[in-house]
Amino acid sequence: SVDSKSGSDQNINFKTFLANWAVAQHISQSSLCLLLNGIKQYTCQNCSFGIPSDPRSLLHTPRNTYTDVCGDVNLKSIHTKGPLIESCYNPQYRTMKCSNSTIRINTLADNCCELRNGNIIEVKNIAYCKELNTNVIIGNEFYNKKDLYDIPCPLSLIGIFIVEKLSELKIWPVEDVKTKYVKLPFKDNKFAVFPLIHQ
Repeated sequence: SVDSKSGSDQNINFKTFLANWAVAQHISQSSLCLLLNGIKQYTCQNCSFGIPSDPRSLLHTPRNTYTDVCGDVNLKSIHTKGPLIESCYNPQYRTMKCSNSTIRINTLADNCCELRNGNIIEVKNIAYCKELNTNVIIGNEFYNKKDLYDIPCPLSLIGIFIVEKLSELKIWPVEDVKTKYVKLPFKDNKFAVFPLIHQ
């Protein structure tokens, strides 16, 4: 029928738009998956066109291609200026290059990351931890994390937050770093943070 054909065309157009947008904006598969689930749950429960559950059907990628952003870690730019905390020693590094991004401790926009547990960290140094017998990031965890906007859907679904209130200095193994975040001043000592998937 004409209606079914129109719905089919709408479905194809929507999927094409989503796929093109995700590729152009370097949106990760995991973030796109969260966005699709959010659209289905909050806005399109009765849509005439189907919302795919798996972004890989949009992007035409194999089913086994989920990878961590920081797979291969390369530490660069040795320094001796700290900060260091107990059990951490030289060598210290200013730069941590991952497979798809670079974290730089001296650059406001580049010194932020997300850990595997979802915590957002402001990185102050990279050093060797004798107790853990591995290289670690030294930094502060943002205690408060909320949506930058919640209309048309919560932006936390794609990993975008407003963060504030830093913890004391802590350490985490570099292997715990999941994604680089871009951190921009917002207001009232808060920051807007955005996941950077490719660089």
